[in-house]
Parts: sequence; structure tokens; C-alpha cells
Amino acid sequence: MCLICFSVWQYEYKANDVHPVNPHKNKLICWEYMPPHKRQDSPPSIPRPAHSAVVDVRTVTQKAASVVEAAPTVVSSAVVSVCGLNASTADRYEARNDALRSIARERHLPTNDVTALVHWLASTNDVLRVERLAALKNDVMNLLRNQEPPPPDLADTLASMFESGDHPPAVLDYCIQHLGAMQGDVTDDALRRRIRALFAKAAGRVKQPYAGTALYALAEDGSATLAQEAMVALYRDRTQDDITRDFAVQHIGLYAQALNRSGAYDPDSEDARLCRDALLAATAETKTIIAAAAFRALSDVSAFDPYIDGKRLDAILVSCVGDASASSAARIMAIQLCGERRVSSALPALKGILDDATAPIPHRHAAKWALSRLTGDSQ
Repeated sequence: MCLICFSVWQYEYKANDVHPVNPHKNKLICWEYMPPHKRQDSPPSIPRPAHSAVVDVRTVTQKAASVVEAAPTVVSSAVVSVCGLNASTADRYEARNDALRSIARERHLPTNDVTALVHWLASTNDVLRVERLAALKNDVMNLLRNQEPPPPDLADTLASMFESGDHPPAVLDYCIQHLGAMQGDVTDDALRRRIRALFAKAAGRVKQPYAGTALYALAEDGSATLAQEAMVALYRDRTQDDITRDFAVQHIGLYAQALNRSGAYDPDSEDARLCRDALLAATAETKTIIAAAAFRALSDVSAFDPYIDGKRLDAILVSCVGDASASSAARIMAIQLCGERRVSSALPALKGILDDATAPIPHRHAAKWALSRLTGDSQ
């Protein structure tokens, strides 16, 4: 008989820090494979496919020298394979993915299968390559979220995975994606605050691939003011590279739109003023891509913020359209926005670009489109 175990620490959360409850108290999840000739019938409430393997799962609590075992429960062979507990397929992504596909449409998995999958998500001892492990865990997160109802401890588990620091960035990126999709359904105020703090922390790690995912998650939340402040600070930090600062400018605008959608945007607030000032300052950086992001953000936010002077913005755009020294990104965005906003004073500059055979082709195409919006002549 083959017995496979992995351990899951019990944690308590204080001020978003992770601490083991007791370093001598550890939960062991034991998976005992039972050959077909030794199987017992599963309880009637737990469906089992014909000819499927049965796994005996025991929860064992270690306390000093004593060991207390809970009653055994049954987990399906598909879940055993997905979790890598079948020795013959543990290192074969295709086999484990096929097992997952066989239950992917299930919306009412047995409780024991759900519990096993949640425990496996939190585990870190898997033989698959990181990119394949991340893909498999993402699909399991989708499966668990699609349960009716979803596991009550799923959001807490995903948050704990991020906070532990024990998982690779690719897995953490998926944790944040799924937490972002789930946050609207979280009813526990403490957990919601914890998730928002997690997003803010992740968004500040600008060198990590999940920073952008966290920013989008914050943008979908009505508490985007906190993220706006972080993005203004990031834009103003001249030690950051242009790509990072451009990213920050884009998200200042995205958060303003998120707040507006939720009815929480207040143009009279100090936060709104700081964001307007940052965006206007960014329009002067026409030698970089940053101005392009600022042009777009100001134009979008001006639709619901009366303190953004539309005529001033139009003049800034026309100036950039005629500036041959501006970055290509900034100039193309200015050209496009002059068309969108029907800025008639841009007509001479736009015609000049279109008639200039030496002008970059993207500029000429953008000018042609903008002119068609202004004049109604698609030719």
C-alpha cells in the first residue's frame, strides 16, 4: 500500500502578516491509494464514476508525540490525478490536465473532492515545471469558483497563498486574477479589507508580472482611491523608468473611471485634484510615451470631471500634433484625439502631415482618419 502525505500549516492573520499558530501543530493530509480489490463502497451521497480509483484521505493532527486520526473519506480518481498523487502520472502534465478536463464542467463536486483541490492549491511540493503547474492551478481555481456554491474558504486560501511568499510569481498572478473576480462576492468585511490591502501591496511591486493584474483588480473595486494615490506617487518618482511611469499614468485615468462607475468619484476632492495635476504635468513629457497616456486619460476623465478644461486640453493636443520632435506614441495619440474630440483648429497640422510624403506612415494614416472625422470626407 502506498501512502502519500503533504503538510499544510495552520495560520493566523494579524495586520496582514502570516504567523504559524503553533510550530509544533501541523496538519497532514494523507492520501492512501486502495487497489480495486480492496475498495469499499463510497457513501451514497458521494458519486463515483465506474471503475474509478478510490483514495482514502485521512486528516491527521500532530500534537507533540501523539497522533490522532480522523475518519477516512473518499476522493475521486480524477482529483487524485489532478493533485499529482498518482505516482504514474504525477510528472505528466497532459495526464493531469486530461483528468481535470474530465470534471471541468462539474458544478457540484463532492465535498471531499473540493477539499482536496483546495488543499492542493495551497501546497508547494509539486514536480511539474512552474509554467505548467501555474496553468493547472489556474484551471483548478476556475473549477472551484464555478462550483455552486464556491468553497467558502477559497478566497482565504488564495489570499494566504500570496501572503506566504512560497509560490512562484506565475501562480501568484492567477491568485490575484481570481481574487479580483471574486471580491464583489466576499461578504466578510475583514476579508475584503485584507484582499484590498493585498492588491495594493502587489501593485506596488512594479517589477513583478502580477503588479498590473493587481492594478486592474483595484480598478474594479470602489476603493480605487487608494490605488490612485499610489499611482500618482509612482508617476512622480523620477527614479522609475518611462514604461513604469507611463503605466502609472494610464492607471490614474482607469481608477478615476472605476470610481465614476461606482458613483464614488468626487471632482471636488483633494484626491481628484492631485490626479488632474499629475495628468496635466504628464502631458508635457511629449518626448516619451508618457504624454500619450496622459492625453488619453485626460480626455476620458473630462467626460465626468468639470474641472478639466476641454479647450486647454485641445490646445495641448494641437501643439503636439504639430511637434515633429514629439515621440511617435504621443503624436499619434494627439492626432487620434483631435479626430475624436472634433478639434477643428487641428485641421492645418493634420493636412500638413497627410501631405508630407516623408512623414511616418502611422502618422499619415492617423491624420487621414482624424481628417475624415473632422470633415466627413473619408477620402
